[in-house]
Amino acid sequence: MAKQPGQPVPQPAAASQTTQSAPAAEPAAAEPEQKPLTAAEIQPVNNWADILAAYQAVNPAVSGSLAESSAYVAGNNLLIVAKNRFFLTLLKNKENALSLRETVKQFLGAEYNIRAKCSEPEEQTSKAQNLLQKAMDSHLDTAVEE
Repeated sequence: MAKQPGQPVPQPAAASQTTQSAPAAEPAAAEPEQKPLTAAEIQPVNNWADILAAYQAVNPAVSGSLAESSAYVAGNNLLIVAKNRFFLTLLKNKENALSLRETVKQFLGAEYNIRAKCSEPEEQTSKAQNLLQKAMDSHLDTAVEE
């Protein structure tokens, strides 16, 4: 019996039952802590533009949020670096995630766990700071002291 990477090792009595009854149906369901990836383990997806073009026909709204994105494969994970932060919200929708996973599978021939991050820095802090600065410049009472 081979241990599948990314899944905990069950007790010997349960191992034969678990492995035979559910062969990796939900690979992302029970993840132990992940070790950091090395640069050699991360490979760019060279046909990402083709995948996005096909995904445009399947789900135009989500595919639009992937403009100027890039993708990388590391093991059984597909890492998407999107410029649009809204993509992260859209990916949380199960139907959007499944449709993207299926489109990727058609091109890469394997099913991947999709992980995503935004390449643009978080802007919420600077907007809050700007608002506080405007309030202080207008001599409004704030809880912030200089």
